[in-house]
Amino acid sequence: MKKAIIYKEFLKTKWVLLCIVLVFAAYLGYLFLNISKSAEVNGLGSIWSYMIAKDSPLFENFRLFPLLAGVVLAIASSFPRHPTSASSSPCISPIPRGR
Repeated sequence: MKKAIIYKEFLKTKWVLLCIVLVFAAYLGYLFLNISKSAEVNGLGSIWSYMIAKDSPLFENFRLFPLLAGVVLAIASSFPRHPTSASSSPCISPIPRGR
């Protein structure tokens, strides 16, 4: 029964999870490109001294991403799988009746 419920939730949220992973990878790539460009212009010493002196990571903008991803995933999992099944009971299990 637990596997069926997990599978049902996976079917509802698989595209949202894929989009979250793609946005995460793209943003992480963007951050690393910014770091590499800054290292080319100023050198690695300046990046290292910035991290030590300012006591702040270069990924400070990345702090809200897990919160936003969780909110988007919660909203996506609250909607029905098919728009036509909105009137049906949410307690319907994907397990066949013969079991």
